Amino acid sequence: MKWTEMLSCSMDSLREHYWSCRSLAYNNASMAQHCAPKSRTNRKLANQMGFLMRQVSMCENAAKRRGESLAF
Repeated sequence: MKWTEMLSCSMDSLREHYWSCRSLAYNNASMAQHCAPKSRTNRKLANQMGFLMRQVSMCENAAKRRGESLAF
């Protein structure tokens, strides 16, 4: 989701996106522990995890700008 979409979407949509990205990032982190450190799979997981954590950060900033909480 892009920054402008995060600012214009409903708070429920933002919460749902936040929690799904957050859970996927942590699932990727646990999967990466089981891969060889320099494997292609591990690099792909790290790239995806970086993208997901940026999405989480953007959601937190959008919620902070609105003065809302991302808790359910």
